[in-house]
Amino acid sequence: MEEVGRNFVVPLMGYPGLTMTGATVRQVLQDSNAQFEALDALGKAFSPDVLFSFMDLTAEAEALGARVTFSENQPPSVVEHSITWEEGWKARRVLDAERDGRLRVFIRTMERMKKNLDMARGAYVTGPLTLAGEVAGIKKVMKGMIRDDGSLRRLLQFTTEVARGYARCLVAAGADIICILEPSAALVSPRHYHEFSKGPVEEISGSVDAITLLHICGDVTPLIPEMIRTRVHGISIDSAVDIVGVLDQLDGRMAIAGNIDPIKTMVFSTPEGVRERVAGLRMKAQQYEKTLVSRCHRGIGERDGPGQGIHSNFILSTGCDCPPEVPLENIAAFMEGGRESIS
Repeated sequence: MEEVGRNFVVPLMGYPGLTMTGATVRQVLQDSNAQFEALDALGKAFSPDVLFSFMDLTAEAEALGARVTFSENQPPSVVEHSITWEEGWKARRVLDAERDGRLRVFIRTMERMKKNLDMARGAYVTGPLTLAGEVAGIKKVMKGMIRDDGSLRRLLQFTTEVARGYARCLVAAGADIICILEPSAALVSPRHYHEFSKGPVEEISGSVDAITLLHICGDVTPLIPEMIRTRVHGISIDSAVDIVGVLDQLDGRMAIAGNIDPIKTMVFSTPEGVRERVAGLRMKAQQYEKTLVSRCHRGIGERDGPGQGIHSNFILSTGCDCPPEVPLENIAAFMEGGRESIS
């Protein structure tokens, strides 16, 4: 078995930090100080290789005029779309991330993360297909794929421009990694992914000076070949996907992050159960992981020497974002299990 270098350990967490600071979901998504304090507490307590800011799939949609409902303890959701299919995007101006909605909350948070945290930093943007569904309605987007009369493609041009501009702002603020969240792609066929999602995701990836990850929730096994062919630096997969099967398809040019279950394991298991799941996943992945020679990027490559970072293409992570209910002792067990030596 070849020596492939160390695994990075990157649980997708933000919301568990609410337990440490006493803040609510509403507060951290509307106040950069509250969000940074929760992330700072998580970073100091667990020292992950990468710390992502809070995940919020409604931020861009709200900035574009969608009406969003908030809960004190759960992430927000869109309750009223901002673009009618008939209206389309014709009168829409370019999004101003510093002025529109809550996007500046995430930009200010990232600026503080860059200034204060000695670790690599990640941020999320909503993928163009998913953002189209948030602002115009997912049913209309699905129908637009079937009709393919050009309307959806023009809407995707608009949402791609929005996501690209926001991603650039986050990188300028200090993000080393941009994770493109495209959960709506889980609803489509490989052909429709190739035609309507792959290109826009690649436009975002190619426009930023950062490492890029593509995350699609759920069992995306049929989409895996297309995801691998997407020009991003890595893919993040949910717990429903057989990660060994995906690793077996990868060469040393792409990383894969995953895929401990954020609910069944991280919320409801014991610390001992978390360690067992982490050890089992690492043992399975060890048979198929490969050496990844990546660009030396702020915070990651620097730990492995100047010029290039050499590490495994398997990144131990959770299959999706951890909810607020995750016990802190389970995060500790995840980190410990990820950094223990395995035979």
